[in-house]
Amino acid sequence: MNFTHSVMVSAFIVGVVWSAALLQPQIATAHSLEEAPQAKLVVAQAGGQHGDNTQKLVVSFNAHTMVGNSDTLDIANVGELWQAFNDNTALHARLKKAPTRVFVAYQGFSNDFKRARISIGYEQNIVSLAGTGISLKAGMHTQILAPAKHSPQEIEQAWQTLDYRRPIEQVIEEYQLTENNTLIASSMLVLYGE
Repeated sequence: MNFTHSVMVSAFIVGVVWSAALLQPQIATAHSLEEAPQAKLVVAQAGGQHGDNTQKLVVSFNAHTMVGNSDTLDIANVGELWQAFNDNTALHARLKKAPTRVFVAYQGFSNDFKRARISIGYEQNIVSLAGTGISLKAGMHTQILAPAKHSPQEIEQAWQTLDYRRPIEQVIEEYQLTENNTLIASSMLVLYGE
């Protein structure tokens, strides 16, 4: 029950955050217009609040394969994918042991960041008869949230710190669980493209 509640809260938070993130490219566009002093002020405030990327830790992330639910959909509808993941009794029945981590991967973003290929699942090695799975890309990722117990406000602020002017290859959320499926920590990484 705790895990389900945590997942639903996370889905709600992601929906709120993505709604806020969808507005950011408009700010970036406004920033490029020289004759828009109000837009410049908003961008300057955002830069002051979030700092620059040089202050963020860059970490090596090894390739992972996960098994779960995946679909290309509007970011605002991520709650539907969480529900499908929670209802996936066939997947949960194939678990070899209690999961200690759940991954959420956002890949293949649309140009306006309204749609993405979203995948929610477990590491392939703890699922019997797992099949091919969903690949999480290896590389040097920018750590947006270090592993810790984060409030909904911290997660929302983390999504707002992504640089939507740069190409985003993938965003990975990792939720760490106890054996009783209680959420103990979450973290977030982003892999920017060239």
